[in-house]
Amino acid sequence: MRRLCPRPGSDAGFGLVELLVSMAMGSILLLALGTTFAGTLRTSTATRAKVSNTAELRLAMDTMARRLRVAVRPGTGAPAFLLAESGRVRFFASLESSASPSPSASVSAEPRPTVVEYSLGTGSAGCLQESLSTPTGSAAVGWSYDASATPRTRCLARGAVTAVFAYYADGATVTALGSSGAALSLDADRDAVRSVSVRGSVGSVGASSATATLASTRVTLSNLLTTS
Repeated sequence: MRRLCPRPGSDAGFGLVELLVSMAMGSILLLALGTTFAGTLRTSTATRAKVSNTAELRLAMDTMARRLRVAVRPGTGAPAFLLAESGRVRFFASLESSASPSPSASVSAEPRPTVVEYSLGTGSAGCLQESLSTPTGSAAVGWSYDASATPRTRCLARGAVTAVFAYYADGATVTALGSSGAALSLDADRDAVRSVSVRGSVGSVGASSATATLASTRVTLSNLLTTS
């Protein structure tokens, strides 16, 4: 009877070298997958931030444009703009509606002009702030703005925010007022403003400015054109 002998190495399994090679290849594969996942996550986060910044900036620009579009003189001989700087603006706006007055209605029934101000907060995590102040009194005796009263404020956009205002007088030639970036300190210059352009950006704090969302608009001050 012939004796059967097992083949050498038939049940030897994996050697140490083969196991080490397999572990190394698995580690490389996991590292590649982890890097890809991290990159996808960063891209997704950046995209969501970009979308959020775009929506926030668009809302802020629309809000400022609506307020500027109804800029008015307060009826006291003062110009519509109380302050006109490259990074800050304060003006009278007709934001309140009123019923159509009868022919016998007094001038005191006119809507109150609201003082609107846009300014930037300080620091890298800034805020594009809107401030609204409503006066007491009447058009007949003059509006009174109590400096001690706290205005209604809200933040239109947060983060790494910029806003640059430029002022124009429309005539035969469109003339830029304060084109050097200086404030319009003279009443006559502020009273000559007929349109305002706004350039703004919103980005994430600490991120490159190249990734910020940019927008611009220019508003014609229709109320001032009809009363010039």
